[in-house]
Amino acid sequence: MARPATTSQIAEAVAELETRDPVIARLHAEAGLPILRAPSGTPFEALVLSIAHQQLAGAAAAARPAMEYIVFMGLEAPLCTLFGILL
Repeated sequence: MARPATTSQIAEAVAELETRDPVIARLHAEAGLPILRAPSGTPFEALVLSIAHQQLAGAAAAARPAMEYIVFMGLEAPLCTLFGILL
């Protein structure tokens, strides 16, 4: 398994990205270096978590049009809970 990148390696990579993308340069100026966590668990666990997060993001994106419709139509908040939508 590969070792996590060091802070100097991350800084070097971000510096290279800054030369190629002005948006990255602005984000780095505003937020600093990204905080990366060392990998924990097995590669399989990482894969399962990645897939689970993608599925959750898809469900949230699918709920968005329903939420907009409920708000637009002025429906009551209890109806939102029926669809699992929080306003």
